[in-house]
Amino acid sequence: MTPPPLPTNENERLEALLRYEVMDTEAEKEFDDLVKLASQICESEISLVSLIDSERQWFKAKVGLDASETPRNLAFCAHAILQDDIFEVENALEDERFRNNPFVADKEGLKIRFYAGMPLKNPDGLNLGTLCVIDTIPKKLSEAQKFALKTLGNQVVTQLELRLKFRDLQEEMRKVQIAQKQLIETEKMATLGQLAANIAHEINTPLGAIRSSADSSTVMMNELLPRLTKFLQNLSQEESIAFNSLIQYSANTKSNFSSREKRAIKYDLVAKFEELNIDDANILADFIVELEIYDNPKIYQPLLNSQNPSYAFKLAHELSSIAKNNKTIKLATDKASKIIFALKNFSRQDQTGEKAIIYLNQGLEDTITLYQNQLKRGVDLQLSFEEIPKFLGYPDELIQVWTNLIHNAIQAMKNKGELMISTEIITNLDNKKVLISVTDTGAGIPKNIQNKIFDVFFTTKREGEGSGLGLDITKKIIEKHNGKIWFKTQIGKGTTFFVELPL
Repeated sequence: MTPPPLPTNENERLEALLRYEVMDTEAEKEFDDLVKLASQICESEISLVSLIDSERQWFKAKVGLDASETPRNLAFCAHAILQDDIFEVENALEDERFRNNPFVADKEGLKIRFYAGMPLKNPDGLNLGTLCVIDTIPKKLSEAQKFALKTLGNQVVTQLELRLKFRDLQEEMRKVQIAQKQLIETEKMATLGQLAANIAHEINTPLGAIRSSADSSTVMMNELLPRLTKFLQNLSQEESIAFNSLIQYSANTKSNFSSREKRAIKYDLVAKFEELNIDDANILADFIVELEIYDNPKIYQPLLNSQNPSYAFKLAHELSSIAKNNKTIKLATDKASKIIFALKNFSRQDQTGEKAIIYLNQGLEDTITLYQNQLKRGVDLQLSFEEIPKFLGYPDELIQVWTNLIHNAIQAMKNKGELMISTEIITNLDNKKVLISVTDTGAGIPKNIQNKIFDVFFTTKREGEGSGLGLDITKKIIEKHNGKIWFKTQIGKGTTFFVELPL
């Protein structure tokens, strides 16, 4: 028996596995369904979601096996995580690496003969474990079965990412709630309190998309389970290749045709199929339009000649829908991640008092993210950012500046109008500066209060809407950066606040 070597990125891999906080957790239906499906499609007695830590392989989900873990040095999966693609052992008795493995050689043991494992590669390129299938007879997976195992392996990684994102979201919301309770008297947390409902809406939107897509995929996979294996077995090699290519093409295609244009395409297809005496022309045309493959006849032609074309296209449509659901989940998790990042930057409390690197445009974009729900209700946002070099300052405090200015601008317009934010570099003979402008199309600042707006506790807002600290704090922060702030206003047309900072 040849013990598996350690991956070259073992330390990073183990750290990543710890971040998922999945080891030794309770069984979850989402993972259990995937191993059942893998076992059925690959016609194997055993299927596992196996995660490899420093000493063992532990099974997050399993079918056909009672054990919950085994030593790493005996694990086939410890070899599989060294690969980028499916690791397949057709007959373990004939493989020098495994013939003396107790799980192979022991007459009272598992008597493993066949193994195939798809590495579970996370977005950082680290193999956490495998989705594997095991049997007691030598064999080899078909191309269709390999495609299915890869697809299901990707689903396992998607589920792991979902667990991580949900945990991060919950943790960040918990931190925000604690920060609100502890620091509600400060202007920063008062602003966050006003934003809480909008932030919750922005987070709930991607969470809803994630839940809907995940639930839909689970239902479809459960319905596919009893049908897919038999269907794949009856396909010829040409049909199997066409089936796989069709699903991949459809999953990556998004047309911009209107419903009327799609109906016209369908009628053309029906006429063409009827002319060729193809049965179920109307049903086939429907599926081809829904799969968005009508512009590529070469990819669907082989399936038109299969035993049951309408059934083949129905299954292809279901698998393509699952793949598209995965894309929806990825987009939603990316959006949620962006909100989390903005919340982290907004809620962070720097206790060191030391300067740090400032990425100006990024800070503005993070602040805008927190106001997305308000902006999309009636504010036309226009951004014009020059490339600004990084410089030293107090990032957390500048976030408060952008928050105050954007918040005031939206309120000045009563949530309706145009908000323009720009950054530009100003070069003088002896130095460089960055000029930030925030322009609204509100009512403007009355002349009789223009010389008071930077005064501490001065506010024109109703009780509970403002403390009068915002612009006073803003001015102090800008002066701390050796900068300056001023404004230009025109009654009935709006106001622009300018911030100038040295680079």
